[in-house]
Amino acid sequence: MSPHVTIEIAELQNKTVNQLVQRYEQVFNEECRSRNKQYLIRRIAWRLQAKRLRSLVTLVKLALTTTKRSCLMNTNRPRCSN
Repeated sequence: MSPHVTIEIAELQNKTVNQLVQRYEQVFNEECRSRNKQYLIRRIAWRLQAKRLRSLVTLVKLALTTTKRSCLMNTNRPRCSN
């Protein structure tokens, strides 16, 4: 996990319930119906980690696609015969 996400998750413990509700609504883009602090911390942390993981997966897929194209280009070249 990235240090930025780790720090943000650790800082959630120090927030008030109202601050967590605001952060929940920012992260999920929906109204928060819970006022349970531990639940909010866990849900926000899960969402932050999931977003980070999705961005990493996207980067890996892009790298694999690029590598695959490069390999295909190399195997399709005409070979010189001596």
